[in-house]
Amino acid sequence: IISFLAFTTSLKAQEKTMELSLNDAIKYALENSYNTKAAENDILAAKKVKWETTTIGLPQVNAKIDYQNFLKQPVSLLPAAAFDNRTSVVETVEDFFGLTRDSSPPSADGFIPVVFGTKQNINAAVTLTQLLFDGSYLVGLQSAKTYLQISEQAKEKTELATREAVINAYGNVLVAEK
Repeated sequence: IISFLAFTTSLKAQEKTMELSLNDAIKYALENSYNTKAAENDILAAKKVKWETTTIGLPQVNAKIDYQNFLKQPVSLLPAAAFDNRTSVVETVEDFFGLTRDSSPPSADGFIPVVFGTKQNINAAVTLTQLLFDGSYLVGLQSAKTYLQISEQAKEKTELATREAVINAYGNVLVAEK
């Protein structure tokens, strides 16, 4: 019995009567119609597509920064004889002072460890691009404008259909009341 009373009470609570004039009924229908809301969402989507297409032709700025930190730099071993300049120094001194050499200096043996490059490296780049002329861009821009116009016209058609349906329903209610 309690569940039956709760059920009937909830049914009565869900009933809602409204007295509306024809203009109020049309306004209520346009504000709450699923089709009208969908048409408004289509217009918003068309505006976003139009803006997205427009931005393709705007200047584009790209920036890039690369940073490298070599924790352990590679070491190359070069023959020490390749960097031995003692012979040329001795010849220069002998030529300058007019001396003669009794023996040549000993040549260097082994390898010299050499590190090439830097421990840290940073590179930065900024590019600016501008679309000067592109036929496909102009066609796309015109298509986006047309899409927006079609969406706006579809909304207008939906509103007219909703108005017509409300007017017909309102008239049927008035006829039924008499």
